Amino acid sequence: MKSIKNTFFACLLAVAVLFTAGSSAKSLVQQEEGKRQAFYQKALYEAAEEMSAMQVTLKKLTVTNSKAMETEYFSKVSRYSDSVQNSLSTLPIGVKEITNAMKFVNQAGDFALSMLKKISKGGALTEEDRQVLLSLTKTSTEMCITLGELTEALAEGKIALGEEAGKADAGFENLTQPKEEYPTLLYDGPFSDSLLDQRMKGLGENEVTAEEARRTLADFLEIEENQIEFVHETAGDEKTYAFEIKQTKSEAAVTKRGGRVLYVLSDQTGINENLSAEDCILLAKEFLIKKGFGEMHAAYYRKYDGVITVNLAPVENGIILYPDLIKIEVNMDNGKVVGMEASNYYMNHVKRTLPAMSIPDISDIEYDNMTVLSVRPALIPLETKEKLTYEIHLKQDKSEYLIYRDADTGDEIMLYEVVHTHEGTFVQ
Repeated sequence: MKSIKNTFFACLLAVAVLFTAGSSAKSLVQQEEGKRQAFYQKALYEAAEEMSAMQVTLKKLTVTNSKAMETEYFSKVSRYSDSVQNSLSTLPIGVKEITNAMKFVNQAGDFALSMLKKISKGGALTEEDRQVLLSLTKTSTEMCITLGELTEALAEGKIALGEEAGKADAGFENLTQPKEEYPTLLYDGPFSDSLLDQRMKGLGENEVTAEEARRTLADFLEIEENQIEFVHETAGDEKTYAFEIKQTKSEAAVTKRGGRVLYVLSDQTGINENLSAEDCILLAKEFLIKKGFGEMHAAYYRKYDGVITVNLAPVENGIILYPDLIKIEVNMDNGKVVGMEASNYYMNHVKRTLPAMSIPDISDIEYDNMTVLSVRPALIPLETKEKLTYEIHLKQDKSEYLIYRDADTGDEIMLYEVVHTHEGTFVQ
C-alpha cells in the first residue's frame, strides 16, 4: 500500500514538474517572441523613416537646376537606398515580397550613382533622366504610404512579423500599388534649430536678480507678480530663473544675463477652433509687435489640440531674418497667446548692417513647368555663417517649393518643399 502511495505521489510530482517546465518554456518563448517583434518593429520604422527622406530628396531633384545641389541630393539618395535595403533585409517576409519591396530602392540607388558619375564628368541631366526622376518620385511616395500603414498596423497589433509573417506579406505586396493619398509630414520646418553660437548674442551684459526677472515676466504676460512663483536658478551656458505661473500651471524662464523672457511653456488646449489659422497668425504678429519685436514674417505653423504654433522671423529693411526665429502658441478657442520660445532669437539677434536689396522681376525668373509665386530677400543660416539670399516661392501643379539663391552669385544653395495639410503648413 505504501509502495502504491509513493508511486502515486512520484507520478504527481513528475506531472507538476513537467507542467512547471512547460509553463516556463512557454514564458521564455513569449519573451523571445516579444524581443523579435521589437526588433522587427524597429527595422520597419527605420525603413519607413529612410524611405520618407528618400522621397523628399527625389522630389527636390525634380526641381533644382543646380549641379552642386544635384550632387548633394543624389549622394543622399544613394545613402538612403542602402539604409532602406539594410532595414528591409532584416524583416522575416517571403522572398517574393522582399524582392518586390527592395527592387525599387535598388533601382533608385543605381540611378543615383549613375547620375553622380555623369555630373562628375561634366554632364547634365537629360529630359529622359528627369522623366526617370519623376517616376522614382511617384513610386517612392506610394512606398512611403504603405510603409506608414504597416508601421501603424504593427503598432496597433493588427499584423505580426515572425511566425505570423504571412499577414505582413500582403502589406508588402501593396508597395507597388499606387495610392492617391499623400503621407503625413510632421517636420517643423527649416532654420528652426539654427543656433549658430553657444553664447546668446542678443541678451546684453547686465545681470538681473530673481525679483527683477519676476517683474519682467509679469509685465510680459500682463499678470500680477503674485501669480508667479520662483522655482530655481538653472545652470548651464546661459543661467536662467525658472518660474511657475500659478493660474495656468505654465512654466517660464527669464535669462539672468539681460533679463529676457526666454520661454513660456503651457499644457493648455483649445476646446473649439473658433478662430482660423490666419486669425491666430495675425494675433501672434500683433503680440510680438506689442512686445517690441517689430515686423514679423510667418514662416510656417502647426495645429494641435486646439493650439496653433506659429514660427515667425523678424523682417528688417525688407529682409526676412530666418536665424532669429520665434515660436508663438495661440489658443484657437479664445485667441490668447499661451506659449513662446525665443532661444533662436536671442542666440542670433544682433544689430546687423543689411544692404538695400532690390527684388528681381518675377517674369525674369525661369523654372521649367513651374510658376513663380513670389521673390523675397532673406537672410539664412548656412553652416556656421549667415548668407543673404533671394527666397523664390515656386508652384508646380499641387507641389510648392522654396528655393534660396545666393544674392551675390545667383547660385541655388538651399531648397525646401512646402507641404500644406489640415494640421498646418510644413517646410521640409
